[in-house]
Amino acid sequence: MVMERAKNAYRRVRRGVHALLGRDLWDGPEVRCASERLGSAYGGWSVRPEWLGASSVVYGFGVGRDLSFDVALVERFGCEVHAFDPTPKAVAWVRGQRLPERLRFHAVGVASFDGEATFTLQSEDPEWDSYNLAGGGEVAGTGAVAGATEVHRLPVERVSTIMRRLGHDRIDLVKFDVEGAEFGVVEDMLGSGVRPRQVLVEYHYFEGGADRVERTRASIGLLRRAGYRLFSRSAIGHEFSFCLSEGEATR
Repeated sequence: MVMERAKNAYRRVRRGVHALLGRDLWDGPEVRCASERLGSAYGGWSVRPEWLGASSVVYGFGVGRDLSFDVALVERFGCEVHAFDPTPKAVAWVRGQRLPERLRFHAVGVASFDGEATFTLQSEDPEWDSYNLAGGGEVAGTGAVAGATEVHRLPVERVSTIMRRLGHDRIDLVKFDVEGAEFGVVEDMLGSGVRPRQVLVEYHYFEGGADRVERTRASIGLLRRAGYRLFSRSAIGHEFSFCLSEGEATR
């Protein structure tokens, strides 16, 4: 516990230095509320537990080989969780798991359009399972695949399309861990009028220099203008947990 606190303190100091250099954001929680971290050290997220229950609908985009957060939601709240990931390693791994009855896996990705997108793997490490969408999931073209060890054309859908297909008129919580596609997906979701009560996003600003930091700042600005406020941020800084402001959430 002492070692973990020391690590977190170091991470916050490092984030502060990087923020001064334009390589990070210094955004901290804007809402004081009870929060609870669920899932593994690698795949866990913070949620507002009082806004979740057995009738909640949860979407989790990006699985890889870690469903600990999704499983924890089912076990903790008994809610309905839908996990999405079309990439080959994720699909093969999920097929070997015993999933809770209320956890449903869908071999489809999320983007700002419906159709197919190019997913690339940029590592020869057999344990690496993070695929990237060419063009950030914002265009249907193939995009650049230089240096890719795997290239796949895989199905993707907009959040609003998935909701219609599954017969949902709301989402209580959505998680985006989509390797750089979060910018277009968040914008499209908000533009289509979808307002989950909680939005969890891993922003990959750390992979693209100052331009990616500015895109992250702009995306957070979109969420704020839509009525969201940050209630938790991971110690490493990449995972952001937003909730609707109290007035918006009760509409």
